[in-house]
Formats: sequence, C-alpha cells, structure tokens
Amino acid sequence: MIRVLAALALPLASCALTPSGAPLPDLADEINGTFVSQPTDVISPGDVLELEFVYADDPWDQSPIQVRASGNATFVALDSLQVAGLSLDELDAELTRRYELIVKPAELTVNFTSQASYSVSVLGEVSAPGRYPLDADLTLLDILSTSQGFIRDTARLDALLLVRRDPQSGKLQNWLIDARPRHWLSDSSISLQRDDLIYLPPTAVVRVNDWIDRYIKRNIPVPIITGPL
Repeated sequence: MIRVLAALALPLASCALTPSGAPLPDLADEINGTFVSQPTDVISPGDVLELEFVYADDPWDQSPIQVRASGNATFVALDSLQVAGLSLDELDAELTRRYELIVKPAELTVNFTSQASYSVSVLGEVSAPGRYPLDADLTLLDILSTSQGFIRDTARLDALLLVRRDPQSGKLQNWLIDARPRHWLSDSSISLQRDDLIYLPPTAVVRVNDWIDRYIKRNIPVPIITGPL
C-alpha cells in the first residue's frame, strides 16, 4: 500500500523539478522596461461616471453609472456599452454619436464621479493574500512586505511569478523570478504597475501533502496511511 501511495504522489512531487527563476537583479531592467503609466482619464472597471446633457431636460441626465467588472456600463435609452479602456473624450464622442439618433440636441458631458483605486494582486504563500492599493514607487519587495511577508516554510521564493498586462495591447507577459533574500541587497528593484499579479508558489512538499489530503485520505481509511512516502 505504501508503494501505491508513493506512486500516486509522484506526479505532483515532480513539481520539485520546477526550475528557479532568474535572479531578481538580472530581470529588473527588462521588467521595468515594460512599465506603462496608466493615464488618469482612462476608464476602468469599478469607476463611477456621470452623464449630463447640456441642453436636455431630465431624465436624460444620469448618475451614477457604474463600470462593471466586465468593463461594460449601461446608459439610459442605450444598450450596455464596453467603456473600459476608453478615455473620457472617446466615450463622450461615442455617446454623442449614439444619442444624436435619439434626442436632439445631444450635446453632453461625461465625467468621473469616482475612480477605482489602482491595485496589485498577491496570491500564494504569503501571510495575507489579496489585492493591495498601488502607491507611487511600489516595488516587488515592498508588496511582499505589505502582504505581511512570505510564509518561510512553504514559499518558493526562487520561483516567484510576476504577471503583467500591457494596458495598450492587452497582452500578458510573465516572468519567473528568483526573489530569495540573497538578492535583496542589490540596488536593482522591480517597479509594479496597475493590475500586476504576483504569485508565490508553495514548495513541492506542500503540494504533495495537499494532494494526499484532498484525494487519498478521502478515499482510503487514515490508519492505512502509515510511514513516510
């Protein structure tokens, strides 16, 4: 039985063979070269808009207009529109064109009531995973500290994954980074931008034990599982 359990565990144990990433200082210039500042007038999910017709009476004025997670927003007398990624001027022009077919005159203004806070996501073997506000000059090591640090016994600091979306093309880029403390004294740092995702994977042992807990112990009586795998 022990041999059977060991054989079942081998596929996930192979994650120990996952290579380490490149040292953090070696990747800093490459990653920082992809940094794009997000214009402040670009609409994003979570933003709240207001629409006002300059010469039209209510009910054509509309507020608040919530930009949903899908990037869509609903405007009075119009279908749901994809607005995320547009500037306020671009949305103004598109709404003017559409409303000219419905009500005249259709001179209008569209503004932010509020904007969603910029944030980055931290997942995996950190003490407090989740989304964190993106302050100016936030670095990769800063966010590991902000998320209350990595879990020392289970985190693969040598295989940290950074995923970044190009706000212009929408394409994803990713880097496997060796972020162990031996590289922290370098002058190089990696600046984070809006919607970056950092994933700190668990060690192979954690993966195997989790797999055993989920799939083996549920189907085989616990007393049968004895001895080391």
